[in-house]
Amino acid sequence: MRPILLQFGSLKINSWGTMVIIALVAAILVTIIRARTYKIPPKRVRAALHLVIFVIIAGFVGARLFSILEHPQILREYPDVFSAIRHGGLSWYGGFLFAFIVGLLLLRKSNLRIGAALDILAPGIALGFFFGRMGCFLKGCCFGKPTLIPWGVVFPPESYASMVYGEQVSLHPTQLYSSFAGLISFFILLFIEKKIKKKLHGLIFFSFLILYGTWRFIIELFRWHDPELILFGWFTRGQAFSIASIILGITLILWTIKCSQRD
Repeated sequence: MRPILLQFGSLKINSWGTMVIIALVAAILVTIIRARTYKIPPKRVRAALHLVIFVIIAGFVGARLFSILEHPQILREYPDVFSAIRHGGLSWYGGFLFAFIVGLLLLRKSNLRIGAALDILAPGIALGFFFGRMGCFLKGCCFGKPTLIPWGVVFPPESYASMVYGEQVSLHPTQLYSSFAGLISFFILLFIEKKIKKKLHGLIFFSFLILYGTWRFIIELFRWHDPELILFGWFTRGQAFSIASIILGITLILWTIKCSQRD
């Protein structure tokens, strides 16, 4: 855990914010490289990058709003909710939903093929998870439950994890589980793309939905959650969204295959 990555006098560089920036840059670079392999004209790529700015903003807004819905006390304690992210964090599903909706609307206006555009984006999103969740580990949020496994992590006494479980308690490093799951998903998506003989636009992105939903559901079993986020005593909201992600991914893949056979 290292919340402050670097410090120069009174200037402090936040590790979580730094890793989020690295995640965004990595995702954008991968997307640019992939756009070239899809033979997208450079002019269209530049136009799409301008749209990415609006998608990123929408993602952060959605992530923050969903986080506030999950933790309404944030709004009462910190009215400046968007500038006080350190007090509440971001919700991946909220960010994804807002970014996805805004992205689809912008893609339709730009006359880009939605399925192909989503396929180009998918591996970059997965790689972004690798860096983003590393930031969560450095910040000390999104930690796991107590464990006796050799790779368990003991967080510092001043961390929130120690406030929840006490000092010197070994916990599942669920942030790292998510981080490496994102990296593995990145390579799996590239492998799927390489093995597919017939191009089915959207298949790579829909596969990402299934992959993400699967590993997120499993990791949720080892992650600590606020009691209000737990349903029926054991089922988390994250797992509910994970199941929805898996079902949506499978449904869209079957629909894509059916449409291709019809053509």
